[in-house]
Amino acid sequence: MTLPVSETQETIRVLEGVDEVARGTLRFIRNAREKIDVCSDSNGPSVVMGVEASKRLIVEWKDSHKKVRFLTEITTENEKFVKELAKFVEVRHLDGVTGNFAVSDAPEYISTAVIREAQPVTRLIYSNARAIVEQQTYLFEALWKKGMPAESRISQLDEGVQPIQTQVLDGDTAIREFMQKMLASPGELIACTEASALEPVYDLLLKRFEDMLAKKRVAGDRPAKWLTSIGPEEVAMMQKWVGLGIEIRHISKLPPLNFGCTESEMLVSLERGERAVQRAFVSNDPASVRHFRSVFDELWRNGIDAAKRVDELVRGVDRTSVEVILNPQESLRRAWDLIGSSREVLVMFSTPRTFLRQVNAEAFQRLKNVAQSTQARVKILIPSDDQVVAAMEDVRKMVPTVDFRVMNESLKTRISLVIADRRKSMVFETNDDTKEDLYEAVGLATYTESKSIAASYATIFESLWRQTELYEQLKIHDTLQKDFINIAAHELRTPVQAIINYAELAIADRGQREKYYDRLLNSVKRLQKLTEEILDAARIESGNLRLSMEVFSLNQLVAEVLADEKSGIRNKNLAIVFIPDKRKMELYGDKARITRVIHNIVGNAVKFTEEGRITVTTRLDEKSEDAVVSVADTGPGIDLGILPKLFTRFVAKSESGTGLGLYLSKSIVEAHGGKIWAENNPGGRGATFSFTIPVNPEKSRKLVSQQTE
Repeated sequence: MTLPVSETQETIRVLEGVDEVARGTLRFIRNAREKIDVCSDSNGPSVVMGVEASKRLIVEWKDSHKKVRFLTEITTENEKFVKELAKFVEVRHLDGVTGNFAVSDAPEYISTAVIREAQPVTRLIYSNARAIVEQQTYLFEALWKKGMPAESRISQLDEGVQPIQTQVLDGDTAIREFMQKMLASPGELIACTEASALEPVYDLLLKRFEDMLAKKRVAGDRPAKWLTSIGPEEVAMMQKWVGLGIEIRHISKLPPLNFGCTESEMLVSLERGERAVQRAFVSNDPASVRHFRSVFDELWRNGIDAAKRVDELVRGVDRTSVEVILNPQESLRRAWDLIGSSREVLVMFSTPRTFLRQVNAEAFQRLKNVAQSTQARVKILIPSDDQVVAAMEDVRKMVPTVDFRVMNESLKTRISLVIADRRKSMVFETNDDTKEDLYEAVGLATYTESKSIAASYATIFESLWRQTELYEQLKIHDTLQKDFINIAAHELRTPVQAIINYAELAIADRGQREKYYDRLLNSVKRLQKLTEEILDAARIESGNLRLSMEVFSLNQLVAEVLADEKSGIRNKNLAIVFIPDKRKMELYGDKARITRVIHNIVGNAVKFTEEGRITVTTRLDEKSEDAVVSVADTGPGIDLGILPKLFTRFVAKSESGTGLGLYLSKSIVEAHGGKIWAENNPGGRGATFSFTIPVNPEKSRKLVSQQTE
């Protein structure tokens, strides 16, 4: 099967066999006008540069002077192919990209399900269906924006630079493996932990530690630094670690989080206690690594040599430690004093029940009074569960000035944090989360005025805060997407089914064929309108809405739309009246889309008005040089619950329609430099929709140019 030179009808074809695929691909390239976009998995470059037939296509690309963009995942395995490919086309890298397709401005689309390294493609799907091509073009543009230039990715691979990654490690096995990786890293290793944090892994990592220290000494590197808090119970263990030759210092106010850093990576854990750590944050983000290393350096300067500290303990000499508050009433009083004297307060509750106990103790009424008097900015993080979500809505109404976020339940810990002005912090241990009484549930608390510790807490807090924000955005996007798919599927199913029914009736009943053809045509037009709405919505969301500008008469256009709407009125005592401005108003704009705006507004008025009249007026605003179109009806008016979000997506009071009409109308009007608004009529009967479009052609050209740049 040979692909025609050009398709006159939209089609989808499957090409089989190496030769047929090669011919089809070559014709796809030749049919392109100016550009071709290719998306491929990591095997793609080897197919393009490693198969002889594909190499000929590269020559075609280069000689055609067409712009070609190639998106793929660049790895050490395909790097040599990418370097060759980059001589002919523009290449970008995207981690984990899958799928193999290409789109051109012919417009045409080709794709294949599977590509094997350095093997020719044996099956190809081809289509010139505009909806498919536009959809895949939109997908490619979204992926292309996320990609990085091939030169940057190749430099990363050649220099051994890893892309920035931040993740959570679960389980002591994964954490231990990461620690072993850190031990093998070049440069200086630093750690700031409780002494007990490394006790469970001492025997497991001892041989690694000894080998690492030996290699670092040979290389001339400083082996390792360890900051910890040494008490009487840690003396024996410290003597073992000091014997390995590690630099160890003691500080009395140890941060309530354990962390370790190499030159390029870090590991952070909020868990405390003698058991092995089960969850930790790890990252190679340079900014985060620099931050924790700077925190470490500041604490290190204030530390004392471990050998000296051990000697002090043996001799019975003690030093001042972090302030520990054992009385829950005193610790909570101190926390309120801290909140009441600060301009910024960050709070993270350890568990959902910790938050609910504060609600039951009327703490948020007190917080409302404090926030009003100090004008402090307060942000609160709460682990999620069903009770929290319900209670938080009530608290939000009580304290509207406080920002609340719900984080994933898996992030709950045994400690709650209060961070004041990023300079002071308190940590509350949850003693017994099953207790209802606030004071019975709270265990000991620690207080510190260390800026480094507070800043570290704030960094973790803000990371979790941003994570919840992204999670909420994803949930909203997912809900909107599902709503849109459900609405679109329902609305598309109706005209499609009607087309099928009327086509079958026309075949079966030749005597009624003309009547069925008319109804079939109406269903086709409805399907076309729905498709255009969906495509325009996608273009608007991607910023790719383009206007086809021409000069036209506004009054003539309105008259044509009204004549069309009048012909569709059935079984209603309804009149449509047009009051045009007597002056000639020539607009420079997208006539087809302005027509759609007027059709949509007048069509809505007809839909919701059972009797009376619809009055359409045009006038020229002398001050702004804008044409104003108004549509007033005598229907039930606009529901007050819908009015504030009338021009957003998927807002509809009726059971039919995609809910995109007014959203598209607003976007089209604003793309022309105009405005659109709606209001209920005085007296409570009917509503009026109005929009403006610049009349001055030069002003219109300038505004539209700005919108489409």
